[in-house]
Amino acid sequence: MLDTFHIVKLAGDAPGEVRRRVQQHTLGHRGRKGDSLYQIRLLLRASHTQAHPPPTRTTP
Repeated sequence: MLDTFHIVKLAGDAPGEVRRRVQQHTLGHRGRKGDSLYQIRLLLRASHTQAHPPPTRTTP
């Protein structure tokens, strides 16, 4: 039986595993800093508040 911590950990690790497999298959090498798949991984791992910051108001 899994507890909540392990379920969340497995769910968080899954996108990274998929990204590594796809990157290795399509490009033939590990990810690098500027790769688009790496950027997607960072976005998926970010919290909702980090990924979608509230708009700032500007006064005219």
